[in-house]
Amino acid sequence: MPSIILKTSGETLYYSTAETVVRNPIGKVSATLIEYVITAVKEDAANIFCKLYKTKEGFWYDPESTDEQVDNNTKHNIKAAIDAAENKNKIQKPFHI
Repeated sequence: MPSIILKTSGETLYYSTAETVVRNPIGKVSATLIEYVITAVKEDAANIFCKLYKTKEGFWYDPESTDEQVDNNTKHNIKAAIDAAENKNKIQKPFHI
């Protein structure tokens, strides 16, 4: 299970990924996302810290949720740490205008 270290607190978190779908109110699939399940203990899916979602294109998606237990600043730091870990070995494509 991959891990990340939050620079703000030095806390080590672990994450796993799975593909999930978002459905519109009538039940039709409107998007396929990658779900990141963040845990504080390695391989402990029962103790979920939070769940984050990303599109296949690499954009973070924040669905509205009424049971928010993690503040937006912490979520932002987790997303940045995951992006850094996933992009560490990728070669950046040159940007042409």
